[in-house]
Amino acid sequence: MQPEYSADEIPNAETLEAMGEIEEIIKTGSGQCFTGSTEDFFKMLMESDD
Repeated sequence: MQPEYSADEIPNAETLEAMGEIEEIIKTGSGQCFTGSTEDFFKMLMESDD
């Protein structure tokens, strides 16, 4: 189900795709929660092999 948007708020295809990915993460519970600082988050990303 797509939410309604005013003419100046219409999301582009990339945004709609990202929103769909988030909906899937919520449905499947496949996301992960991070509770550290932004600095720690970026350190974690830089150390990631993915």
